[in-house]
Formats: sequence, structure tokens, C-alpha cells
Amino acid sequence: MKRAHPTLFVLSLVAMSSLPACIDPFVPPPTYVFRMVKLVSKGDEKVATLGPPDLASGHCAMRGDSAYVLKANGEGTFQGFTSTIRAGETWHQTASVLTEAGTTLFDLGQWNTSMDSANTWDPWRPRRFRFDSSLYNAMEALEFQGQCY
Repeated sequence: MKRAHPTLFVLSLVAMSSLPACIDPFVPPPTYVFRMVKLVSKGDEKVATLGPPDLASGHCAMRGDSAYVLKANGEGTFQGFTSTIRAGETWHQTASVLTEAGTTLFDLGQWNTSMDSANTWDPWRPRRFRFDSSLYNAMEALEFQGQCY
């Protein structure tokens, strides 16, 4: 069995040490990002802010201040910001609203946004949705999943 030359091993360690700390050369980037967020009551609204930090998947990211707002009257909105380092990528996301015990009350389905330019934070057009207002008092958390491809 042929062994690697010790000099090559040392050089590869030096090259890897110059990578940013968040990049692990041995682990591929995740294909999706998952986050569980507690809903915060603010008057007659419950708000789920997805960060900090920003959520990264593949070549894309969603800014951490992106948020879902659910109102006691059964109206909801989502406002988000996405970015990519490679134009033409699409961010896909799903979300579910849960009870304190983790039971799903309702799903919001999949939403997508395409990013035509690279290295800019593109705002989403506000997404409006409705839900059964009788579920409002039971809502405690939001389960979020995002993916970029």
C-alpha cells in the first residue's frame, strides 16, 4: 500500500486552514434548512421571525429577519428576503403551525421565489394567507423548511 507523502498532507492542512470557519471542506452544504420557531405574541398577532442567523441552503440564503405574522382574525402574512450567489436559483419553502405539544394545526404549503440576480437581497412580494381563527389560541410554534436549487 502506497502512503501519501507527509509534505503533501501538511500543505493540504495549510490550504484548508485558510478557508472561512463556516466552510467544512469535508461536508457538503445541506440540501435544505430546517428551523423551529416559537411564536411571539404581540397584541392580537403572533410573530415567527426565522432568525438570526440567516438560513443558508446550497447557493442561497434567506435573511434572518424574514417573518410570518398570524393575526387573531385568521389573516396571515409572510415577508422575506432571499439572496443567491448564482443567478437563476429558486428558493422553495414550506411552513406548518404547531401547538405547544408539537401537533400540526395547519400547513401553509410550498412557496417559491426565483432570484434573477446574484449577490443582492431580493424582497418577496408579501404573501397573504388565511387560516381558521378558532386555532389562534392553540398556535405556539412554526416549523420552517427551506431549500435552494
